Amino acid sequence: MDNMIDFALMRHGEIADEIEKREAEIENLREQKEKLEVFVATAQELAELVAAKNKNDCTSLQEEQKAGSSPAPARVMPARHAQSA
Repeated sequence: MDNMIDFALMRHGEIADEIEKREAEIENLREQKEKLEVFVATAQELAELVAAKNKNDCTSLQEEQKAGSSPAPARVMPARHAQSA
């Protein structure tokens, strides 16, 4: 009978340890989720800022072209030459 009690107590301890381990994993995942949510929100804000800047740049360029004060378009150096330059 004592062996059964010892076994039950041992299993209870193992199960309790496993529960604690899983709870720690869950907490870690919650923290990671919060960090990812902040990262995604920041990325979305950055994307909105870039889109607004691009729209503003495009509008400014169109206005300059309409006014005739826009310089000739800049030439883009091919990638293979850009590395050696």
